[in-house]
Amino acid sequence: MASASKYNGVHKQQLFHWLAARADRAVEMKGRLTPLARRGYIECLAGSLEKGIWVKPPRKPEEIRLRKHQISLGNAMACFTEWSLNDSLKHTREYGRMAFGFSKSWLIKHGGQPVTYYDHSANSPFLKSLIALLKNPPKDKMQLEALLYLVHFTKRIHKPSKLAGTPPAPKPPAAKPVAPVVSKHKLPPDKFARFWSKTMPFLEEREWRIVEHSRLEATETLVPNSKYRPNSNRPSEMPKFYLPYKPGEDLFTLVLPDNQTVSAVLQNTWFTNRLFPKNGPHVTVLSLQDIGTF
Repeated sequence: MASASKYNGVHKQQLFHWLAARADRAVEMKGRLTPLARRGYIECLAGSLEKGIWVKPPRKPEEIRLRKHQISLGNAMACFTEWSLNDSLKHTREYGRMAFGFSKSWLIKHGGQPVTYYDHSANSPFLKSLIALLKNPPKDKMQLEALLYLVHFTKRIHKPSKLAGTPPAPKPPAAKPVAPVVSKHKLPPDKFARFWSKTMPFLEEREWRIVEHSRLEATETLVPNSKYRPNSNRPSEMPKFYLPYKPGEDLFTLVLPDNQTVSAVLQNTWFTNRLFPKNGPHVTVLSLQDIGTF
């Protein structure tokens, strides 16, 4: 059996769940935090410490599509990333300015799995295999649930300009050709240069997920939200389930949006009693403004 030190540092030990307050999302997390957004983050923190991480259907469900076949992945889920905090700074505008850090072992114990990324082009064997399975879904309810559950752990490897199998957009009128400028000192192409692949945004996220499943509900890993009401017109702002955790024992790290939020939280005994329990490990509390400075 390989020793633990052999792979030390290869994989991150914590996974972070990022979220955004509604008022901050309305301004796309741009600029300084507004007082309204700050209050929203503090309310989100209080709700999370009391009930757990929100597990809800995505606002924009991912689609698996090949020509006329299409399926939306709308099951409730909670997403986590292997990004280090320093690497996460540039992504906070998309995912929010508050993060909860958990160990990988805790996530796996609660049904968490890393996402499998696949090529979404029309010739992708992986995509064709997914479509083949989904075109003729099993009639047995439990088998269908199992198939859809597994599919929710797949994701396109990058953000394509168009979905596989869709007709291309009309080409703009051709511009008037311009005679190329020929330089007397132009170097010939470098035949020895290698071409590295372009950045693949989704793949770079190194995402993990916890996806709703009847087994997780039966074991009370996921606690149903009695106030949840599905809406076919727009995604609900309420979670379908809560994922409970214990601060310090399960929640290792808390990243708050700015120093002012940290000050407000640490001066509130309701928060400090939960973040710094007397008979157990504490939660490491950081400010997003300080990430990358040490």
